[in-house]
Amino acid sequence: MNRFYRFINITLVIFFITLLIPNSTFAHSSLDKTNPVGGERLELSPSTIEVWFEDPVVIHSNSIKLIGNETNVSIGETIYGSGNKSHITAAIPNELPKGKYTVEINVLALDGAVVNQKFVFEVINTINSDNKNELKLVKQIPTDGEIIKGQPKQIELWFNKPVKLTAIGLFDDKQGNVILQEPKVDPLNPNHLTVSIDEPIKDGTYQVTWYARPAVNVEPNTPDSIDVFYFAVNKFTPIEEVKNGPLIQRSWFPNIGLKQIGYWFWFIGVMILFGGSVIAFNSRKDKLLFRRWQKYSTLFLLFCLVGISFVLYEQKQELNNISLNKFILMKFVWIPIIQLLAFTIGFLYRKGQPWFYGIGLSLLPFIIGHSSYPRYGGWLTFLANEIHLFAASLWLGGVLGLIIIPPKVQLFEYIKQNGAGFARLAFWSIVALAITGIYMAIQYIPSFSFTSIIESQWGKALLIKTLLTYFVLILGFMQRKYIKNIVSSLVGKFRKRLKVEFIYSLFILLFASILVVSTPSTAEQGVYLERSSDTLIAPDVDISPLKSGVNEFTIKYEQEIENVNVTLSMPPSYIVNYDAFKVNKNTFKLTGNLLHAAGTVNMQIRSKTPTGDLLDYDYRIVVPGEYRVSE
Repeated sequence: MNRFYRFINITLVIFFITLLIPNSTFAHSSLDKTNPVGGERLELSPSTIEVWFEDPVVIHSNSIKLIGNETNVSIGETIYGSGNKSHITAAIPNELPKGKYTVEINVLALDGAVVNQKFVFEVINTINSDNKNELKLVKQIPTDGEIIKGQPKQIELWFNKPVKLTAIGLFDDKQGNVILQEPKVDPLNPNHLTVSIDEPIKDGTYQVTWYARPAVNVEPNTPDSIDVFYFAVNKFTPIEEVKNGPLIQRSWFPNIGLKQIGYWFWFIGVMILFGGSVIAFNSRKDKLLFRRWQKYSTLFLLFCLVGISFVLYEQKQELNNISLNKFILMKFVWIPIIQLLAFTIGFLYRKGQPWFYGIGLSLLPFIIGHSSYPRYGGWLTFLANEIHLFAASLWLGGVLGLIIIPPKVQLFEYIKQNGAGFARLAFWSIVALAITGIYMAIQYIPSFSFTSIIESQWGKALLIKTLLTYFVLILGFMQRKYIKNIVSSLVGKFRKRLKVEFIYSLFILLFASILVVSTPSTAEQGVYLERSSDTLIAPDVDISPLKSGVNEFTIKYEQEIENVNVTLSMPPSYIVNYDAFKVNKNTFKLTGNLLHAAGTVNMQIRSKTPTGDLLDYDYRIVVPGEYRVSE
């Protein structure tokens, strides 16, 4: 047992060392779309700014800010659009002059996490006809997604206006550079450029990346237009990932910080108050035993107060652009105040103590955790979370109650009287914990891999929390055996095991607090069909590997297909469009750096059959990873 306690101490030291690692902020609500679209060039000034999220959000008056020429632009107060709390909008009362504008978004997710986003749009000079006609590539040879036969001698590009090609690169499937000659302008058509390939190239897939700007009437500091397309020589091959430099080693738990510690203290205080009060309620007529419980209750009330103070302090720092009065009116502030009030009444009113502590505990899911998100199952998941919290509280508070309520000399008699009842309560609490925990995990991450779990903070915390719970479950079953056959000589050993069980329970709450400040979708990966334009079987989509970086998409149909076009987008500003390679009559492929970041990517597949029928499919791709875009 001494070795076991030494292990506990070593684990605690390792944990506190991890606290020295700087924490990062991860948003908990996905950006769905914006208007204007990020990166959009508008001929006319917009009248409103609109932002849609995947989940409802909590706003304040300055949730949308507009910045132009490094100064704030006066806009209307942020409001919900059409009563939909996933849609926020702010009016632009005055016409915006020509220039670039940055939209800054600051809202709160349903679990209290602060979500910060930004995107840029531009208002162009509509008087200048050149600006109306934005530079575009209208044709190229080889074409995007083409598998050509034989050796290509040159690359040809046609634009909608005369251009200066500032750079062009040709890269093979191992991302090696192919030597090209200088671009030549067609003397008969200044919109047409030719780039000769100096050497024979091997079979496989190639990427063309070009940078261009208008040749005439270009304004100073105008950025180059950039685009990418792909072709293959004789056969399709996937483009391979190239490792440049050593891998960056990241902390296992980068979110650990003051807010996470605050949640830990908060959980400990709330759960022990309720669970311990249920155990102590049976001894309320024994003034000595109840005074011992009240003495320790004061400590756990302090835990709640300190934890709530840490969390609210961090939230106020993240929302420093709103006044204190508006901050207090947010539910993430007034609900904890009501919770503390319920605890205070419970502390003073002995007869109703478990009920008032239970009311305080029941308020937690309204402001903490992910069960309040509609996409995670709605009220069923919310109810499962409530059951999970109450079961954990009865178990944790009950264990501590057996340790602190009876004096050491009375422990044997106390266990004989109350031990069997606690054992039954603990057993059914564990059953409820397991069932609700599995249900919520399925709701949070319906599709995942072992890699996506262990590479995400949320997944690692869930795994460790589950393993610790399993260990405590085994210890609890051993304790039940002692309770059924308790003799005075075993009381000391029983008490020591209770202490070990309680310490491990605190670690379980630690990892539960990490789950709260982490995002479940970081551990999720999957491809989900969202919409189909026909009643036929949708194509099977396989992505290898399903992570940010270089990927290979395989799109396989049940029937013959003539051609396939794929659009990938991720708000606020990422959108690319490619023609897929046709490798046989019903199978198409894409390759390249297609999933450029972790997060949710929207994929539109437009297909054409040999008879001319058009088939459209919309998919949602969830790319695993900790550092996510638009979430």
